[in-house]
Amino acid sequence: TYIYLQGDDILEKTLENLLKTALLPIGKTMYIYGGGWNEDDTGAGIEAMTLGIDPKWVEFTQKQDSSYNFKDYDYKQNKAYIHLGLDCSGYIGWLLYNIFQDKGYVDFSRKIAHNLATENKGKVKKSKHITEYKAGDIMSGENVSHVWLSLGQCNDGSVVILHSSPSGVHISGTHTPKGIENSQALKLANKYMDKYYPVWNKKYPVKPFDYLGKYSQFRWYDNVLYDKYNLKNMYADNVMKIIFEEK
Repeated sequence: TYIYLQGDDILEKTLENLLKTALLPIGKTMYIYGGGWNEDDTGAGIEAMTLGIDPKWVEFTQKQDSSYNFKDYDYKQNKAYIHLGLDCSGYIGWLLYNIFQDKGYVDFSRKIAHNLATENKGKVKKSKHITEYKAGDIMSGENVSHVWLSLGQCNDGSVVILHSSPSGVHISGTHTPKGIENSQALKLANKYMDKYYPVWNKKYPVKPFDYLGKYSQFRWYDNVLYDKYNLKNMYADNVMKIIFEEK
């Protein structure tokens, strides 16, 4: 079953809805370099300014197997490929459009956190000043080209993340601050991917990512995204229970 947002659906602007909406492309959207951008490569394309999951993404995803390689779909060879999925910026841009429904948000990954702060939606911290990670934080690479969404931190300091990276949109986990790959976040990501997206997780297993200390952190102001469940003050395991509506 596929969940689509309808054209007249105005989501309540809450942190909970941001995180729940971010789950929608999992299992339905492949990683496509340039996916979500316009054909001129200057900002958001039509798919990143559309509510819900584009049926083309689902159709393309259903044709892929575990051998999928995004390099076989290079939009520089064929611009039509950008309409088949999302890259990291396309995914976060699509997510932000689905919450705010006002303009395109796709930009270079290193700029997205800064752009949101410039719009007075929250504050940015440089990586060297980060002391913790909270649900809803958007992390823009400083010297790396990537952007991802935090689902909260675990006791060992690792972070559960949502992002579009090869091969597609998925939940994963970072290393611990000491560099341990088999972190609590990775185990939690695996648990939820296995439970809710078993086919996807079998095709494209959860991998650990060495993302701590390399990204600027954008955090929402409460008057922009209301945190009615106090998700920002929860560890990742409790955040996951709420956004997956587990008792």
